[in-house]
Amino acid sequence: MNPHNECKSPDRQEGFVLVVMLAVLVPPIVLLGAFAATMVQRGNELGVQLEQERALFAAESGVDDAIFRGQTGTLNDGLSYTLTLGNGVSCDVRATYLKHDGIDNDGDHLIDEADEDVFQVVVTGHYRNATRKVAAYLGPVPLLPVVNSAVLYSNRAETIDLRGSVQLSGNDVGLTGVATGIQYPGMALATPGTLAELSGQLTGGERNRVVGLGGTPSIGTGSPLDWATMVPQLQNIAGRVLTASAYPSLTVGSSSPWTPVVAYRNGDLRLTGTATGVGILVVTGNLTLVGNLNWTGIVIVLGNVVQSAGSAMVTGALLQGPAATLIDCRGNFTVRYSATAYALANSATGRYVAFNGWQELGKL
Repeated sequence: MNPHNECKSPDRQEGFVLVVMLAVLVPPIVLLGAFAATMVQRGNELGVQLEQERALFAAESGVDDAIFRGQTGTLNDGLSYTLTLGNGVSCDVRATYLKHDGIDNDGDHLIDEADEDVFQVVVTGHYRNATRKVAAYLGPVPLLPVVNSAVLYSNRAETIDLRGSVQLSGNDVGLTGVATGIQYPGMALATPGTLAELSGQLTGGERNRVVGLGGTPSIGTGSPLDWATMVPQLQNIAGRVLTASAYPSLTVGSSSPWTPVVAYRNGDLRLTGTATGVGILVVTGNLTLVGNLNWTGIVIVLGNVVQSAGSAMVTGALLQGPAATLIDCRGNFTVRYSATAYALANSATGRYVAFNGWQELGKL
């Protein structure tokens, strides 16, 4: 028998086939394994990213809640709380009023100055193993619009009677009464009232009692106020509600340090003794003064203003509503315009909703 014609054994044939199959199949299997491992790793990475994003959304929800509190005047210094948002999502919120923290927050070597009148809201969002922290800054939004006159009244037919030692001065002063050199009208009538109508109400010596921009009488016109919206809002945020119709003495707010408060009286108010205040005084009826009043900020009266005795000093502005028919002042009555006092009083509304942006403090 010719050995060269000898057939290969079955075992050798099967071995050869197996080698060929392995040579063909192993590379795809290796590739599939590597692909599967890559996909698992990628899935894990996507899961971590999703957790991080949900934690960031939770932090943003905390900022939104703080903005709502700022709109309603319930965002307070040191406020700290937790929001549970469902499905394992939550956030921790802490508010700090930078103007009262005793720190130079903006690096200008000044502590608690006017430009630090903001809330810093630090929110930490949580979801599963992820945590994200952001800091948002909410600035003040005044409730009352700017008024550029010592007295602004709204009823075109109102009677003005100024006697005794009365002065309505538009010569701007600071909180302590130091003149700034800036002048505004001493008295203004809200439009659609006209200068001619206001001028016609001032007769004789009354004209010399209204001083400021443009000489005597220093008069002008001002934008009408939204009384229907403004007064209820002031009532809702009032820090002091005056329940009596008469007070022999009254103290509202503080000047050491300057701390404005909104005081609200639903009805007439009669002040018979010594009254001091910093902030906004709202009287929905008539205001009668027979004692001594010293108010820094804004006095709002929807009814008549009558002063027959004693002395009154308002540093800021006096605003009178459209239902009023009379300003009758006969004693030592002075209203001196102060843009600083007006702004200070306006800050008493506690509305911080000017969203000045936010920054992430780093992934945790």
